[in-house]
Amino acid sequence: MEEDFREKVPGLKDEKGWISEELAKYHAQKLGLPVYKIHDSIRHKTTKAKKFEPPHPGTSYNPSLQDHQKLISDIVEKEEKIIKEEKHLKRVTTQMFRKVTAEERQTQHLKEMSAGMDDDDDEDDDDDDNENEEGNKDKKSGKKGGEENADDSAAYSTVNPPVENKKKSKAARNRELRQKELQKKLEAKKALKKQIADLNRIKSIKSEVLAEEEELNEAMKRRKKAEFKKKFETKRLGRLKFNEPDQDVNMPDELAGNLRNIQTGTSLLIDRFKNFQKRNILPVSVATGKQKKPKVKRFPRSSHKEPGVSYQMLRDKRMAEKKAAQQAAK
Repeated sequence: MEEDFREKVPGLKDEKGWISEELAKYHAQKLGLPVYKIHDSIRHKTTKAKKFEPPHPGTSYNPSLQDHQKLISDIVEKEEKIIKEEKHLKRVTTQMFRKVTAEERQTQHLKEMSAGMDDDDDEDDDDDDNENEEGNKDKKSGKKGGEENADDSAAYSTVNPPVENKKKSKAARNRELRQKELQKKLEAKKALKKQIADLNRIKSIKSEVLAEEEELNEAMKRRKKAEFKKKFETKRLGRLKFNEPDQDVNMPDELAGNLRNIQTGTSLLIDRFKNFQKRNILPVSVATGKQKKPKVKRFPRSSHKEPGVSYQMLRDKRMAEKKAAQQAAK
């Protein structure tokens, strides 16, 4: 629980609640009293990683057969999982597309761009022939139509038939009314039947509701468990994400049986450094190697030189001192 700084300063803690925490903090700052804001992560652990994890028994310089085989099987299983993931990524990315040469790509592009051009030419020729035939037919039909219009000009006729006001008889309206009443009765009967069926399956509905509620509770428990587990996982403090280092293992032909001839795979400093990263103490970093320092050419100031001494004389003096130091070291 967070400790209230007002309890240490007399006069800032009010039992009745008249003095708020903000007002007390303001007065404490004005009076020159130290007010520190502590992060919540200091009061509780952010990871369950141990400070020191005992090594696997199979990594001993003289392990038992079962421990050594178990270590090798665990490493093989882990490597197979990594290889499987890499194959999956390669299958869904690189191998999804067919590899073609530049010439094949060019010919395929030309074929796709010119697709349908021959068919369009044939269709244009067919359209021209059809238009000519239709033009001849229209001319002939125009002549015949003119003659027919001249004959029928005397008689008047409409395109649509005349509208007739057909009213329903009383018997037809009664039949329609009886059909509507019968339809209402059937719908009411169906609704009543559905209600009775629902009442009969109350137990099954209750079991379905309970099953759904249980499933939701299980999902909530899994979610809370995942959140609680994530709370103690290694956090990403920087740009890079922490990855577990590879397990050290010696093959059967590399086992020496004594500490003098054993082959060391890692160092204690690297192990402690990785442990600090795992426990959220240090951010994950990458070894950049030795950085080259630029060579800076230095010159003494004119005010610091003795009169009559040139830069070349100073350089020769430095080179002579350097050569003498090298000879003395030998």
